[in-house]
Amino acid sequence: MIERTNCIWQFCDQRWRLCVRTVAATVLLIAASFAANAQQTLRIAAVVNDEMVSIFDLHARTSLIIALSGLPNTAESRRRLTRQVLISLIDDKLRLQEAKLASITASKAEMDRGVADFERQYNLGKGGLADFLKRNGVERSVVDEQLEADIVWRKIVRARFRPSVHVSDEEVEAIVAELERNRGKPEHLVSEVFLPAATEQGLAEAEKLAGRLIQQIQSGANFAAIARNFSQSSTAAAGGSLGWNSSGQLGSVIGPIAQRLQPGQVSAPIRAEDGVYIVKVRKRRIAGETAAAAIENTIVTLNQVHLALPPGVSEADVQRTLEQARGLVSTAKNCTDLEAIGKRGGSPLSGELGTFRIGQLSPQMRSMVEKLPVSLPSRPVRSGDGVIVLMVCKKQVPQIKKRTPEQVRDSVRERLIAQRLSLAARRYMRDLKRASFIDVRL
Repeated sequence: MIERTNCIWQFCDQRWRLCVRTVAATVLLIAASFAANAQQTLRIAAVVNDEMVSIFDLHARTSLIIALSGLPNTAESRRRLTRQVLISLIDDKLRLQEAKLASITASKAEMDRGVADFERQYNLGKGGLADFLKRNGVERSVVDEQLEADIVWRKIVRARFRPSVHVSDEEVEAIVAELERNRGKPEHLVSEVFLPAATEQGLAEAEKLAGRLIQQIQSGANFAAIARNFSQSSTAAAGGSLGWNSSGQLGSVIGPIAQRLQPGQVSAPIRAEDGVYIVKVRKRRIAGETAAAAIENTIVTLNQVHLALPPGVSEADVQRTLEQARGLVSTAKNCTDLEAIGKRGGSPLSGELGTFRIGQLSPQMRSMVEKLPVSLPSRPVRSGDGVIVLMVCKKQVPQIKKRTPEQVRDSVRERLIAQRLSLAARRYMRDLKRASFIDVRL
């Protein structure tokens, strides 16, 4: 009996050891799997001085750009964007590091204004950023870090270079005289992407990058999103907008190209001494037209119905959603009706957008409302990850006051200062890169 009992215990002991070994092996396999995933996510994409840019950072910023630009969220889109996004992340690291050294920070009020500008630029609606990020699986910190880098960099550049930037009265008068000569001639509303380069090899690489960005734009990417994330000009924060200019004001490199392009067209890569440009002509007008100035400064209060589109949506589904939007708003007689429709059948982004000057609106929103009568729904349009219908609730057309000569001169002077600060900022970033330890590991 004792022998049998001992045998049973020995058998049980063996089974227990086998069970323990099996459980332990399973735990190790699961732990290894988690570790492998974590290692892949946290794998270093680049080292910038004593800080790293992780694969996770790279994937997160790429997801944001894809969502903002309207590109399909595919492996091919991500592959094409990887190099450009990594360069952008490295630049932001350098900006934030330099700001830390100079004890320069972005205040809450500055960040709030940055968020409001961001929402307006990308047609997200007032307070719509949080919902947009949630729908696209992007953390808020991804946007906050980008906005913070933009804000502190502008403050650094202004503090460092503004005291040494001087514009003479003779320079101002020469441009004022040119403006007078251009009265009655065509002006172009132009946006740019600028990729700096100082050497022949750098120019060749910038041209290749410009070619890839143009491919993305021609595939449907939002030009403003590309400019904001990849351009090294001071216009990047405004989606690359240079405003209204004559060909002469655009310079000998961009001016002739702008003359040849039709509104809506994007140039091939344009090589200059200090880098490569991509240019888009958004609109054209005759200089000095008071009607055009009145449109720019018209104040509109807007309401929208927004229907969300899921990631990877097919073109057939987009068309069905456009038809659905047409049907939903067909009975709307005013903004009260439209708001009720948005609450019943739209996404949380539906509702009042706020009050804006038409010149502040993105090209897409402007094209929808510029000639739209009050209380009439616009045609449905795809915008980012949804379909929108806009309605003008109120419209206030200003009485255009002719600017005094002194106001014109002040405007010219500020523009020249901005151009010189932009040039100084590009040189500053170039010098920072040369002085920094940057190790790209992709």
